[in-house]
Amino acid sequence: MANGPSLSTVTRSLSLLDVLHANQFEGKSFNPEILEETEENFYRGAPPKWLNFHISEQAELDGTGTPFIKRDGYDKLVEQIHKLRKHPGISTVKLFHQPGCGGTTLAMKVLWDLGKL
Repeated sequence: MANGPSLSTVTRSLSLLDVLHANQFEGKSFNPEILEETEENFYRGAPPKWLNFHISEQAELDGTGTPFIKRDGYDKLVEQIHKLRKHPGISTVKLFHQPGCGGTTLAMKVLWDLGKL
């Protein structure tokens, strides 16, 4: 018997993995109803999706909207990540927050912005 998690455990945990890659939405067109539904769900309290950041960015570029608001802690979190990136290896940044206070949105916004560097 091998030690460690079973293949089914690993497979289930990978379904929770959300990967963001550069130019993820470049060249794609979306049904306007999907865009509207995605925005409405977010503003009604649903967790953010990467598409929310794309929608906001495109609206800003088109002059039809404003950028995502940079929440408190944005600059500090970016600074922490930049400091850790100077060292070789893998680093972890822990963001402690209360549920529903925007911690996930903050973390995703930072990753979205850093993905453009």
